[in-house]
Amino acid sequence: MNIKNIRISSFFKRASNLASVVVSNRLRLITLLGAVGKKLNEVNDKQRRAQEVKEMIFLFGRLLKATVYGQYKVLPWKSALSIAASLVYFLNPADIIPDIVPISGFLDDFTIIVWTYNSLFMELQEFKKWEAANQSQE
Repeated sequence: MNIKNIRISSFFKRASNLASVVVSNRLRLITLLGAVGKKLNEVNDKQRRAQEVKEMIFLFGRLLKATVYGQYKVLPWKSALSIAASLVYFLNPADIIPDIVPISGFLDDFTIIVWTYNSLFMELQEFKKWEAANQSQE
């Protein structure tokens, strides 16, 4: 599966369009994050890689929430849109490989999440530092 093809697929384009609405509206973001959490509970894959992807998704959620609530002010808008689009894509049950397909149903979703994580790696590391510093101040 070529990530370039996924990125320009109609599924991901729709996810990207919806992401701009989500990132600009706190209520929609919280609704999205709640739905992502519910779907993550459905992912019963105990493999290490699946657990790593779940951690990436949790990180995305914390970053978007901190950004939209104005606590974290350095994330570029384009990066926020990429993260939100990957989460919207993750939620879509009718994407390139439907989620009901055993074993490979989440493969395309996980591919998008990992691709987004790798694309924004440095920004995510900066957020982790900021997050650690702010947690130690509480």
